[in-house]
Formats: sequence, structure tokens, C-alpha cells
Amino acid sequence: MFIKLKEVIIKKLIKMAYPDRDIRTTTIGNQVFIVKGDTVGCNDYLLKGTYNYNQVMELNNMTGYNASFGFCKEIGPVAFIGIPSQEYTELSGYFKYNVHGYGEKEDLSEYYFEHYSDEDAKKVGNYTVYGMMDPRVLEDKVPLDDLHYMYDYRYKCKEESEEYFHRGVLRMDAKIKGTFSSDEAKIFAYGSKNKPYGYSYGKVPIQFAIVGDNQPVGILNMMRKYDGSKFSDVQGKYDEVPPELPIRFISEEEAKEYSDFKLYWFRLPHFFNINDNRIEKVDRTLEKWYNFVMEDGTDYRLQNLGPKKNKQLSKK
Repeated sequence: MFIKLKEVIIKKLIKMAYPDRDIRTTTIGNQVFIVKGDTVGCNDYLLKGTYNYNQVMELNNMTGYNASFGFCKEIGPVAFIGIPSQEYTELSGYFKYNVHGYGEKEDLSEYYFEHYSDEDAKKVGNYTVYGMMDPRVLEDKVPLDDLHYMYDYRYKCKEESEEYFHRGVLRMDAKIKGTFSSDEAKIFAYGSKNKPYGYSYGKVPIQFAIVGDNQPVGILNMMRKYDGSKFSDVQGKYDEVPPELPIRFISEEEAKEYSDFKLYWFRLPHFFNINDNRIEKVDRTLEKWYNFVMEDGTDYRLQNLGPKKNKQLSKK
């Protein structure tokens, strides 16, 4: 009874807020989900520059899927490539134009996309191009402007469930201002002194360790302790490559003996904001000025992870 009432209320709120949208609700178990039936496009990556119809089709052929062409008054001509469903490419609707990049907060803002017929699409020569799925299929033939974090090397190389995670060195992405006791560090990570059951939105794991001679550190967003590894501090905008220092992981009981923990983000969570005033510095690749094109022409974000080069480190 309560779920049905909740669904009725949500439907009324949707109708009031979006009277002209095709937005429905569906209930699975005790959860009410909102389903948008008028969304189109994709935003896994955004190409730099603009492209004519033939260039878009050439790139789309590399994906093995379908392309869609149209117009958005805020952007101009827009094309989507790599769309698996042909039917989905023939629609007008709203699309999320912001790509959720690594180290950025997600922005779900939408623009309206008016679909072109194929005949009209061929007459246009300056398409802004968005793509679906991993852009590595484009083989670096065109530069990227933005990339979804799921396909970003900076994210993928720190995926603890993958065998290529172990490179022997734990490189930090961001450093928090100040020092913390172990309880203060847990409050920063969990919102309380108590370890949460699982890790929900806004709550991240933390591992305590001693780096170098005797520097206590708390490493956020790392699920396990990795004995035998090295620690590398954040390489900021003007920093030299940090030294690789020995690291010894400690228990939460031992951590209580220290009151001067430095806190680091090992891998940035999806809700992270590099402009947070609590952040002392971030990895240089997160700065807006950073040029991702390496000497061989490869985009730093799209470099191959390759096979595991180091022995498996022990886990706790």
C-alpha cells in the first residue's frame, strides 16, 4: 500500500515538474524507479573539434555500430556514433551533454536533440561528435575532448579487481589538507567513527599505514592492504616525480597510537570534486591545462594497460 502511494506521489511530482516530458515510473520490489522515454544519444566520450558527414561515418564504421545526426540549439549540429540500436538513432529527444570525466562530479543536465533525416544530415559540415563505449576502437585517429571515467586509464589502472592493478607502486591521486587522528580520519571517510556496513554513496574505505621512516598516512578509496608495495605521493602541477617509498600497513588498533595522519585519495570516487577547499593538491593530470597527448601521439587516458608486469602482491 505504501509503495503504491509513493508511486502515485512521484508521478504527480514528475507531471508538475516536467509536463511535456515522457517520464514514467516502474516499481521493482520496494523501489520506485524513474524511466525517461524521451532520451537519446550518448556521452561516453566527446571528440575535439567538428567533423563533416563523411568523416563522422568513417569514424562510426570503426565502432561497428550506428550513427545519428541532428541539431541542438545550444551546441549546433550534433552526431552520435557507436549506437548499437538502429531504432534508437532515428529519434529526437533529450540527451545528457556532459561527459562524466575522471575527477569530476557528474552533471545530468540535458539539451534537446532534433533528429536529421539522412538527406539533411549530408548537407551539414560541422558536427560535434559524441560516442558510445570505449573510444580505443578509433585507434587515436582523432583527438578526444572528454572521456567517461570508466574508460580512462587513470581509473582502470587502479581497479583492484583486475590483474593489471598491481604495478608495485601505489600512486596517490589527491592529498587532503592538514593532519588527522585515526578517529578523525575515519569520520572523514565514513561520516562516523564506525566502519560502515558496505560502502554507500559518500562513504569510502580507508587503510592506515606508515610511509618511509615514520609518517602515518590514511589512504582513502582503497579496498585492501598491499604488503610489499611502494608508496608514491601526489605529483602536483609543479612537482618532480615523487620518490617511491616503503609502506607498512597497520591495524586500526595500532593506528590509535598516532595523531598526525596525512590523508590521501588513492583513486577518486565518482562524487569527488577537485575544487573542494579541503584538497591540498591533486595529480597533475587532473588539472585543466594538462596535455594528454604523449610523445607517440597516444592519449594518456587511452594508453593500453598491458599485461601484469609485477608479481602479485599479498593482500589482507
